[in-house]
Amino acid sequence: MYKIRSAELMLARILNSKSFIRSMIIANILMLAFLIFLRIMKEYQKNAYSIKVPSSSQEYSIPASQSLKMAFTGSISSDPYILEKAQISPGIYDFSPFLDDISSIITEADWASGNLETVFAGTENGVSYSGVTPVNAPDNLAVSLKDAGFDFLATGNTHACDHDVNGIVRTLSILDKYELKHTGTFTEWSEARNIPVQTVNGIRFSILSYSENSAKESAIAKTFRLNRIKKLAIRRDIQQAKKEGAEVVIIYFDFAEINGNSPTYFQKDIANFSIENGADIIIGSIPDKIFEIECVETTNPYTEQGLIAYSLGSFLATNENPYSNQGVVLQVSLQKDQRTQTIQIGDVSMVPVSIPLVTMASASAPTIVPVTSKALYNGNWILSIPKPKFWICRPSMKE
Repeated sequence: MYKIRSAELMLARILNSKSFIRSMIIANILMLAFLIFLRIMKEYQKNAYSIKVPSSSQEYSIPASQSLKMAFTGSISSDPYILEKAQISPGIYDFSPFLDDISSIITEADWASGNLETVFAGTENGVSYSGVTPVNAPDNLAVSLKDAGFDFLATGNTHACDHDVNGIVRTLSILDKYELKHTGTFTEWSEARNIPVQTVNGIRFSILSYSENSAKESAIAKTFRLNRIKKLAIRRDIQQAKKEGAEVVIIYFDFAEINGNSPTYFQKDIANFSIENGADIIIGSIPDKIFEIECVETTNPYTEQGLIAYSLGSFLATNENPYSNQGVVLQVSLQKDQRTQTIQIGDVSMVPVSIPLVTMASASAPTIVPVTSKALYNGNWILSIPKPKFWICRPSMKE
């Protein structure tokens, strides 16, 4: 009984001591601070991160997800009809009327790419502008494409070597002059081995460009100056792009197969080989017809799904064959999760475009016209584009 009483007295002294009271106050403060910390962390994990800049009261917000809207087009050429209608006086050309009605669709993209199916070889040494092999376009075409909103032009295609080394060098010089990014042809071996990485809206990507063959089979077409479709080279370049930090790899292929109504075994084999080796988006050009789009699984740790557009048809081109006067602007939205660093393909849509045949015989300036789905299904302009049931990826149709 005495021991119990002594224990009670000792406990009372402890409870009444100042040190114990201070300890309890500190413990309660720590517990409250911990609860506040948990609340802050919960808010932190919501839709945005907040970063305080030292010595400044300004607060910057980084979204938890970032998006990049890309636009891809098919072939851009300087065929005889295009040259004829673009000439405003001897030696003076203006291609902007062709692009007036479509430029709003191009400029709304964060990044717009096309396949340049011609060269800028100039008119020195007896060279003239031409819409047939060897093709050669006035420099104003580059100016008009830049003004219309293009950021990038693939140069690895069948007409890249039409004017040999000088044609390649001058073409790339003109593109650089008007700040149009490019790849597919090169002036130096070191450039051919360098894989540029673009960063737009926080998403890092590389674009590659390859051609199946050359309309002019010169010696330079078999050198580093033109990227040819070779599996070993494609795998090497994809791996190099990854090493340089690309999260997404996009490839333009000029398959050089004008005829046909569906992808060939070769086209499917190359496209799927590229996806299996780390590519994410495949854009086919030449043939001048529109083929289906497939959504596919990728091997890229950053992405879950990729797509293959076997052919986007023609963008700026005319031909007596109405099937060659049409194409689509493919719009692809990439969504990046900042927390997981993964990238998903969001909205995939297409805008059918055509140069109406009725304008080809008129004196008025022609233009690339966005085609409504109503006109599409009536078969007035676009004749060969598959109906939606044939689209494996099922992109939305822009009205």
